Amino acid sequence: MEITAALIWRTLIFTVLTTALACALALLAGTLYASITRRPWMHLSFWRAISSIPPVLVGLLVYLLLSHQGPLGFLHWLFTPKALVTAQFLLALPMAISLCLQHRINLPRDMEEFIDVNLPAKRMNAMLLHLRGGLVNIAFLTWGRILGEVGAATLSGGAIVGYTSTLATEIMYRTNLGQFGNAIAMGIILLLMSLIPSLILEVSTRGQR
Repeated sequence: MEITAALIWRTLIFTVLTTALACALALLAGTLYASITRRPWMHLSFWRAISSIPPVLVGLLVYLLLSHQGPLGFLHWLFTPKALVTAQFLLALPMAISLCLQHRINLPRDMEEFIDVNLPAKRMNAMLLHLRGGLVNIAFLTWGRILGEVGAATLSGGAIVGYTSTLATEIMYRTNLGQFGNAIAMGIILLLMSLIPSLILEVSTRGQR
């Protein structure tokens, strides 16, 4: 069970860091979209399409960039936590941006007109405050996108036991070894890590109604 505790901690560090970075950049990008363009829905389809790219292709891209023959090979990041976080970040960012744009589109028209008429010089600040209101939901959805991901994590980080392995990659490894009991136990932990934040958010949201 010691390795499970280490895996949980490592998985949390990787996913929380990646989610925070992706949401922070997505918030900035979404705010710029919201404050500059009057037709954010025109960009939403593009970011949704990028979000649907298979994770293994993102991992392949990171692998090619960071390999010894790649343009970023001099960094020596391949099969390290830095490569893993990079792959997960590239996987999470398009989804976070698309969710920010969707939240922007859901802004009531009367509120948008009020901002344009009364706060034209502070439109960016107003849009930032609006998008921040949905940031928790965006973070949880982005978290779910990368928490159980295997393809990108394996290609970029190598799934090295005790170093770059996560719960998701370890489940695959244990299954291949025929250690189904350990794989099932880790799968339950991964499921709880995915569900508990959403349940806490739902309960707190209902309590505020």
